[in-house]
Amino acid sequence: MRNIAKKTPLDVLPDSMRENIMEELFEDEKIFEIRIRVKRRVFVITDKREFEICCFVKEDTICEILEYATCHSLYAYEEAVRNGYITMEGGHRIGMAGQVVIENNTVKTIKNISSLNIRFANEITGVADELLKYVIDDGKICNTLIVSPPGYGKTTVLRDLVRITSGKKINNHNLNVAVIDERSEIAASYNGVPQNDVGMNTDVLDGCPKAEGMIMVIRALAPDILVIDELGLENDVLSLKYALNCGCHVFATIHGESIEGAMRRPVVKDIFEDRLFDVYIVLGEKKGVVEGIYNADLIRIG
Repeated sequence: MRNIAKKTPLDVLPDSMRENIMEELFEDEKIFEIRIRVKRRVFVITDKREFEICCFVKEDTICEILEYATCHSLYAYEEAVRNGYITMEGGHRIGMAGQVVIENNTVKTIKNISSLNIRFANEITGVADELLKYVIDDGKICNTLIVSPPGYGKTTVLRDLVRITSGKKINNHNLNVAVIDERSEIAASYNGVPQNDVGMNTDVLDGCPKAEGMIMVIRALAPDILVIDELGLENDVLSLKYALNCGCHVFATIHGESIEGAMRRPVVKDIFEDRLFDVYIVLGEKKGVVEGIYNADLIRIG
């Protein structure tokens, strides 16, 4: 049996597939994603390029990869499979697609899995250092919303804000942060333990729906800062208002190519009209690049 301790995404691949990828890879190249689909070639995305390898994928190849990734205990990941992905030690994630089984109008599981998207954890620190002066202004924590199109780095920036504010001393108090990590994208927890650096004073509620999680951590953990990724549902906004009314500060993200674009969504529009946030950080044009920083009146301040 293959050694499954301390696996990396490459370790869970069949030997021939892994060797083909390594032969094609440049020495200084970093893998971001490996896409594996039944009866198709394997597609690799790196920090420099995208390429295919000549490796025809069979049905049992998918099963083999998942068996190694879950330490031969796929049944133990039943809830994760229902959500469409599993998280490996180190924060790496394997997304999956196949035949969805519906029971009582909800997803029960995914079977006959036919494709995998293996996403390598590439944690980036320091990207939020220059934003700290806007987020904590003269000892005051500002409720902060990051607006960004999908894939432009909003979660990366949010994660780094968590890292640099967790445990930071404000008015002789070390800040406590609570993260509602519904899709395990902020802390990348494995068996409940964060794999990403989210700071020493951070508590993570992994795999919990945002609306319920916000209420849970306020009642149980009394955080100074509550962190949520991808607001969008009506219940999310209701729970957000509850958190703010309880005196908790919030860092959050939302999809949108701009503030104006985000406001076209009815539920999201209330966030701006009710002035729920003090600071808006807008990413766009280039991935991870701050396009503008705005105050509650939507006046540019940075």
